[in-house]
Amino acid sequence: PPLYPLLLSAFGLVGIDLLVAARWLNVILFGATIYVSGAIPYRLSHSTWLAIALSASVLTMPTLVDVFSGAMSEPIFTFTSAVSVCLLAVYLVEGGHRWLVMSAIAASLAFLSRYTGAALIAAGMSGLLLIHRLPWKQRIRDLLVYGSLSMIPTGIWLLWIYAQSQSPRQLSQSVDFS
Repeated sequence: PPLYPLLLSAFGLVGIDLLVAARWLNVILFGATIYVSGAIPYRLSHSTWLAIALSASVLTMPTLVDVFSGAMSEPIFTFTSAVSVCLLAVYLVEGGHRWLVMSAIAASLAFLSRYTGAALIAAGMSGLLLIHRLPWKQRIRDLLVYGSLSMIPTGIWLLWIYAQSQSPRQLSQSVDFS
C-alpha cells in the first residue's frame, strides 16, 4: 500500500534521514492515537474518567508500544483506523455529515496504509446500515457516501498500478495483499 512509503519519501525529499523520519512519525502518531482514544469518547460521554482511562490504556498497552516503535505501516494504520471509528461514532450519535465524510477519509487512509483496512470500511458500512436510527433511504445514502469516499482513493491507486503494468498478470505480482 502506498501511504506509508509516500509519507516517508516526502521526508526524504527534504533531506531528512528516513529512519529519523519514521521514528518521529511514530512518536507523533502514538501521541495522536492516545489523544483520539480519549478526546472522542469524552466528546460523546462527557466523562473525564472514561477519557483518562481509555487514553491510559492505550498508553500502557505493550502491544501498541511495540507496534509504534518500529518502521512499519502499522502506526499510521492504527491511528487512521481509530480516527475513522471514533468519527463514525460521533456521526452516529450527533449527526452532521462532516463527521461521516471525515470518517470515510480516515478509513480511506487506513485502507491506503494496509489493505486490511477493507475490513474497517466494511465494518463502517455495516454500522451505518444496521446501527443508524435514520430511515432506510437515508441509511443507504450515507452508506453510499461513506463507501465511495473510502474506496475511491484505493481504486485510483489500483488502476494506476494496473496502467503501469504490461498485463493483468503483472498486476497480481505487483500488489502484495498481505
